[in-house]
Amino acid sequence: MSAGPGGALTRRDALRAGALAAAAAALPAPAARAAADDADLARDLAAVTDLLRRERRAADAYAAASQAPQLSARVRRLAATFAAHGRERVAELAEALEERDAPASAFPGVAERLAVRSDAAALRAAAGLERAAVAACHEALGTIDDRGLAALVAAVMAGRAQQLGAVRLELGADPSPAPFETGARVE
Repeated sequence: MSAGPGGALTRRDALRAGALAAAAAALPAPAARAAADDADLARDLAAVTDLLRRERRAADAYAAASQAPQLSARVRRLAATFAAHGRERVAELAEALEERDAPASAFPGVAERLAVRSDAAALRAAAGLERAAVAACHEALGTIDDRGLAALVAAVMAGRAQQLGAVRLELGADPSPAPFETGARVE
């Protein structure tokens, strides 16, 4: 700042100083920024943890269906494939949580069973499971700030949408009734 005649601050210097002070006041303090970042990370981890639980339940349900003798070999193979894909997603989600110091082993899944009285019943149950999983991913993407976690959730969503398409094909339905799968029921 320069002094005007007689050593006083000029009006321009006062305005500049005021603008700088206002800008500095508008910035959150480092502690407040860190607390906000921690809250964002906690929210992100909670969303991914929920998805991990869903993936574990789905993988277990598909593994059980793959062993159901009342289902055709074709549907059992599809269930076995989905179980393998689910286990891969579980490992990826667990790794992402552990990388962020949230041990995935602390978040067990709860057993889920598909209705396996017949191929049609099992496929309808699988369609519901896949639709719910896609919708959960879609919802989580609206809240996750961490780019790495968002990319992982988007990949999980894409995989589950592909599985939903495969189930719809097996049911004789349009595999992709909407241009972008969100899990909303459009069938």
